[in-house]
Parts: sequence; structure tokens; C-alpha cells
Amino acid sequence: MVSQSAMVHRPRLRLPPRSQGRDGTVPLIGLVVILLGLLAAACAPPPEPSAGRPRPPTPDAATVSPTVPERIRVGYSSTSLVILASLVAEQAGFYTAQGLDAELVQVAPQASLAALTTGELDYVLSLGSTVRAAAKGLPVRLVEASLRAPQFVLVAQADIRAGADLRGKTLGVTSLGGTNFQTAQLLVQHFGLDPQQDVQIVGVGEESQLYQALRLGRVQATPISPPFPVLAEREGYRLLVNAADVLPLPQTGVGTSVAKLDTQRAQVRRMVAAEIQGLRFVRAEREATIALIAERFQMEREVAARSYDLVLPSFSTDGRLDREGLELLLSLDQALGALDVVPPLESVADFRLVDEALALLDR
Repeated sequence: MVSQSAMVHRPRLRLPPRSQGRDGTVPLIGLVVILLGLLAAACAPPPEPSAGRPRPPTPDAATVSPTVPERIRVGYSSTSLVILASLVAEQAGFYTAQGLDAELVQVAPQASLAALTTGELDYVLSLGSTVRAAAKGLPVRLVEASLRAPQFVLVAQADIRAGADLRGKTLGVTSLGGTNFQTAQLLVQHFGLDPQQDVQIVGVGEESQLYQALRLGRVQATPISPPFPVLAEREGYRLLVNAADVLPLPQTGVGTSVAKLDTQRAQVRRMVAAEIQGLRFVRAEREATIALIAERFQMEREVAARSYDLVLPSFSTDGRLDREGLELLLSLDQALGALDVVPPLESVADFRLVDEALALLDR
């Protein structure tokens, strides 16, 4: 549901008291004069613009926000910093400014994609799942990418001083498959090691379980997202590398149905515009964003600030879809057996929406 701070509160107008006769009615002569005045005003031609003042442009129905906000439902899989731009768009009123009454709903990825095709959801904040589903023929498309890279930081035991020290070690991941697993493999390769031969990768569970496995010594390293790297750093564990600094692997973005693109493209454009406004805010307003992180995720201010610094490089500057990153993502899915072939990118994403939204914002 849209937060109170994101809602526009319109004050109730107070009408002045009417002039009344002794019997409590408006005098007839006064009523006639008022009606004649209104009729004359309605029939009069519109005034010409004064010298030097341009005539207001005629609104374009395809780009102007509707007077009454359109209600939309936006699905997301987990409450984490990957949807920070969307949380900002909700809190700062960017959805409202684009004529959208947005309700953010937490839904499992597969269920959200099914709801997208039936119209129960209008949008999903999921990049990988949307692209995979489109590649398999589901009538959905990716239209924006908020994260240009994962938000995982490879955290290791204190005695592991460099990436080469990972050889022969055990890395924990949430599960064997998915973004966390793919990130672990790519980071191992980044250090010149073979993820199949030089390390052992095991599935552990949620990130809180990964953090505990690291603390208990069951794994020697793990890719985890804030605030866990911040907490680990406090306890003396080593942050080997921030995935956002080295991996061009897009993670979170806006997906929608082909039907909505065909019938409500102007709304999709405004949805993307609101996300871009959220991205711009995250980069431009550090202190305000840190305050939002601290409040929304119940973090200490210092933890929120360090988390912000770690995830900031992962955010896109403008929401554009990176072709190389999408090709890498699909290639990794093919290598895992999730896809038979890598499809043409135009069959999984609409690359025009971001440009249309940017034109709407910057006109």
C-alpha cells in the first residue's frame, strides 16, 4: 500500500455562506443576475495570451499523468536493498507524481509471473525470473533494469587474505542455482580459479544462515548482501570483493506483460519513469537514502551508511538495459540447463521503454 508520506492530501474547500432572504432563500433577482453572468462568461471567447507570454502547449494524452491516479499492483520477492529505488519511489511520492497509486506486494517469483499474465499483478520487480520466463515463451517482457550488478560481497575468514587463498576452500551459497550461486562462480573466476575444480560450492540456505555458517567455520567464504557484510566486517572477517565493482550482471528490474505493453504503454512508460526518479534520488540524496534504509530495515545509522556505500555501485544511473549483461545472464542459465538456447534479446526485453521514459522526464 502506498505510504502516508507518498499520498497527496487535498484540503477540503470551505464554501462562503450564501446570501439569503428573510425566509432563508436566495433572492430571485440575485439568482437571475448570477445565472446571466455565468452564461456570458461561458459564451465569451478565451482571452488572448499577453504579449511575450507563449500560449500553453496542448497536452499529449500519451505522456500526461491522469488526473485520477491509476491503481497498480507491483510484486517483489523479498524486502531487501535490491528494491531500494522502488521503496524510494513509494516514499518520496514519485509513483504519485506519475499518476500511479502503487501497492507493493511481496510474492514469490514464480507466483508473481503467473499473476502478471492473469492481470492480478501489473508489474514485477524481478529481472532474472522475468527474462527466463520470457525466454521460455511466457508473454512477459523486461522493460527496465535498476541494478546493473549484484549486491553481494564475498566475505571470507580472516586468514584468507586474497582471492587465490580460496583454492581448496568451501564456499556457501543460498542454493545451487540462481543469482547468488552464479555470483559465487563468477567471483571465483574473477580471481583466476575454476569454480568446478578449485573450490567446493555448497548450498546452505537463506543469507542469515550463510552468515551463521561463516561464523561457525562451516564455510570459508560466502557471497552475502548488506547488512551482513557490514556485521561481518565488524567481527573481523575479510571483505574480499564487492560484486558490484567487477560483475556486469544485471539483477533487479521492472517486468510486465505483453498485453499491458500493447494496451497501456503510456502507463508502463510512467512506471519506468518513477523507477528512474527513484534511481536518481538514491544517487543524489545520500543522507536521505541512508535515513530511509535505517528506518525501513531497522538498521543502526552507521550500518545503514556502510550498507549504502556497498550497494551504491550496483545501481544503474538511468535504468537502461545492458545487452552484454543480459546475454551473460542467459548464457549462465543455459550452462545450468535452465534454457536450451539463448533467445534473441528482443524476445525477452523491450529496449525502447527507458528511452521513452527518459524523454518524458527530461522534456
